[in-house]
Amino acid sequence: MGPERRLGFTAAAALLALIAALCISGCGAGQATAQGRTTLKKLSLSSGGRQRSYLLQVPANHKRAMPLVIVLHGADETARSTLNRTDFAAVARQRGWLLAVPQGYANTWNAGTGGTAAATAGVDDVSFIASMVARIRSSYPVDSKRIAAAGFSNGALLAQLLGCRLANTLTAIAAFEGPLPVGTSAHCAPARPLDVLGVHGTADASIPYKGGTFVGVGGRPVTVLSAPASTARWATMDRCGTRPQARKLGTRQTTTYAGCRGGARVELVTVPGGTHDWAPDSAQLVAGALPGGSAITKK
Repeated sequence: MGPERRLGFTAAAALLALIAALCISGCGAGQATAQGRTTLKKLSLSSGGRQRSYLLQVPANHKRAMPLVIVLHGADETARSTLNRTDFAAVARQRGWLLAVPQGYANTWNAGTGGTAAATAGVDDVSFIASMVARIRSSYPVDSKRIAAAGFSNGALLAQLLGCRLANTLTAIAAFEGPLPVGTSAHCAPARPLDVLGVHGTADASIPYKGGTFVGVGGRPVTVLSAPASTARWATMDRCGTRPQARKLGTRQTTTYAGCRGGARVELVTVPGGTHDWAPDSAQLVAGALPGGSAITKK
């Protein structure tokens, strides 16, 4: 056997050994791959008579209670593509978060506004997310004071609905390019105050910063509050002070309601000229929205 063949054989053997080691850590229960000091698993559960899946990034050292951050993709996107094109995986790894990225039904969510494939099929995504959180909490030590749901577009509208329906479980929500729908706002009665972050670009042509009716997924018209009005509505539900504080941080404008019940904080980050997309530092912004976080104010 020549030196080239011996080298190739050695490399192949090393690769097979690595794959075997990874499978020992969880290939039987889900697809697991090592990412530095984390493990990424593909898991599933039954919800509403359907098998639903989610990606879960787990820190290597998970003996202590960890924050849990849930990331909800936009319509026609996937859990995997969202993980790949945002900073959530890197920030979760740095900060020791459990990171859950669920997959929507036909790449959509039932956010209570109709029109999506998930809504047409009668999928209960609130129940799915609640079951996923319960499953994760049964398997890992989760810091119950730091559980956040962050979503983009259709996922942001679901995050808004989760804030209304799952406030007993969640402690924070973050909505990127997706203010409160008028119908959701009318029936929203969170069980306790939440930290709320809204991030919206003024040039969003899909879901307007100024609110109103837009053509949603499936061609169904959806009416939302403006980004400032959505923030003010959450401030009212959290019983915050009536006068928000505005300040400029770089090119962004932040509007913050303080003095909220239970120490909650409600904040809007306005991105002048921003379009319909995740912010490049979305996870860092979410870090500031978690109770005790300060990433937003430091930017």
